[in-house]
Amino acid sequence: GLTTEIAHSGQSAWSDSPNGNYAANTSSTLTLANPIALPANIPARLIFWDPLDLGTGDHAYVELSNDNGQTWNVLRDYCCQTNVSWTRQVISLAAYQGQNIFIRFRLQASRNRSVGDGWHIDDVVITTVPENIIDLPFIDNADNTLNWITEGTWGLTTNNPYEGATSFFSGLLRKTDKRIQADERRASSLELNGLLDLRDANEPQLIFAERYSLERGDVAKVQVSLDGEHWRTLLVHRGERERDWRERKLDLDDYKGHLIRLRFYFKVDDDDDGTGDGWSIDSIRVDEKQPKATK
Repeated sequence: GLTTEIAHSGQSAWSDSPNGNYAANTSSTLTLANPIALPANIPARLIFWDPLDLGTGDHAYVELSNDNGQTWNVLRDYCCQTNVSWTRQVISLAAYQGQNIFIRFRLQASRNRSVGDGWHIDDVVITTVPENIIDLPFIDNADNTLNWITEGTWGLTTNNPYEGATSFFSGLLRKTDKRIQADERRASSLELNGLLDLRDANEPQLIFAERYSLERGDVAKVQVSLDGEHWRTLLVHRGERERDWRERKLDLDDYKGHLIRLRFYFKVDDDDDGTGDGWSIDSIRVDEKQPKATK
């Protein structure tokens, strides 16, 4: 049902268990009331925002029916996950062009007594608007967040930027800050709002500046994806510290000829008592490799 306890936008969101944890060995569904006719010549996408808190053995399914609800196809299966950040989910519906479809969200709890707050869903959209295609060179000096989808704690900071007045930052505040509890068990992503076009690239490369202070268990990853669901890690930091700015150069040769997604993913481990400063990113550039200078 609807709940006002949290929302991504507006005053309310959908929840399988408003104002509390769901019960073990239960099933809750949210189903589209009327079918949607997808166009035959334009691929569609399902977009929604959610935080998720599942217990052991529990599943959250996104499902689709193209036979008036007689059978359901699983589009996405989340199992035993906890991410209390509002996170943007994108699912391709290209395989169902020209069909009438129903969408439903289903939380299936196992008999295990380990339960959670469940699934909150907001801002559900089915769209045929084409995604933004980003040509090379792509340059972002962290002056604003217009090029990005910010999830969790990602935002701008004026604290010691690499260049200019601001840099991107994700991290926790001091343990004495009352807001710390809202940030734990949180995965935060800074995801490029569009697809990087590497179809005509020869030697594409990602360059950026970073500094970080991570506690044991914290993970910072630079990732790319071809489909928005499966992410491949180009660089990872685990419980490391690099307090001075450092420039990174990562080859994208494996992805030339493709449209790709790019994100900076930061996951905080709330089991550790320490609190690192977090992860700062600045001066992001995707371009062809520059030839080495010759004497």
